[in-house]
Amino acid sequence: VLLSSVHFLGIIGKKEKEKLFSTAKLGIVNPSGRTECCSISALELESCGIPIASYKGYGMVDVVADKHTGLLSRSDEQFRNNVIRLLLDNDQNNEFGENAKIFVDNKFSPERIAKEWHMLFEEVVS
Repeated sequence: VLLSSVHFLGIIGKKEKEKLFSTAKLGIVNPSGRTECCSISALELESCGIPIASYKGYGMVDVVADKHTGLLSRSDEQFRNNVIRLLLDNDQNNEFGENAKIFVDNKFSPERIAKEWHMLFEEVVS
């Protein structure tokens, strides 16, 4: 254990996740960014009002609005600084968390995604 407040969880159940998310201050999602085409973890955390710190690239740029719902980094040093910043700056953390809920609801709601898929299928059939 690095710090008592840092947890590496792996796969957990719904009840455990809800309990942890209710106390989480920051979500760190795949900091390398590689292998992420659409980070469900980031969307899940953001939908609960938890800002994200991760890599600025790959699919992360689609699911985290940099400087709005979290902070995305291009270097290890910038990543470390962003994590510390979001842990220490409660005002920015709260602002990004509130923005994150709205962002996910507006951009990734099932209703919106279903409409986009429907339009795509109609275009393909035409």
